[in-house]
Order: sequence, then structure tokens, then C-alpha cells
Amino acid sequence: MSIEETPPNALRWDRNPNWWSGFSLGVDLGISRTGLAVTKGFSFRPLTVLELRGQKLELQLLEIAEQQDVDEFIIGLPKSWDGKETEKSNKVLSITNRFAVQAVER
Repeated sequence: MSIEETPPNALRWDRNPNWWSGFSLGVDLGISRTGLAVTKGFSFRPLTVLELRGQKLELQLLEIAEQQDVDEFIIGLPKSWDGKETEKSNKVLSITNRFAVQAVER
């Protein structure tokens, strides 16, 4: 993992293990399910799997973020075997952009 790919919270924690802040929420958007994990630094723990879509999913993610003291989202971007974006990548980017607007407004 390069510096550009490393989550900001993990970099801060790696530089200063006494640094305290919120957690990161890892989000794996699937076709029928969304997997979630919470991370602090470079350690993580699985959280839950959601079977929601659309606005209900986005609202649930925001609620979970508040409950878990999350201040950063890490959303996986699927790519093809040769590193190019796919139709699924475009869907994830669209959801991510819409979700980012809601997160900022909240």
C-alpha cells in the first residue's frame, strides 16, 4: 500500500500511536450486500453486512458512522484484472459521490 492509498487516520496513527481520533469505516459495496469493517490505525474488525440499497443504505451508513465515532470512510473501488475501471466501478463512484454529499451535509 502506497502513501497515496493509505487512509489519513492510519498515517496519523502510524506516526503517533498515542494520537486519538475517530475510526475509519471500510465499505465494500456489493451487488446485493454491503460489508462494513471498522478500523483504527492498521488494525480492523468486521462490523456487519447490510442488505440495503439506495438512500436507505446511505442513511444507515451515516447512522453507523455516528455510532462508531467514524470520521473517515474507505470505500472499495472494483477494477478489472488489468487495473481498468469497469461498469461496476462507475456504479460505485456514482453511489460514493451521492453519499459524500449527504455525509458533508450531515
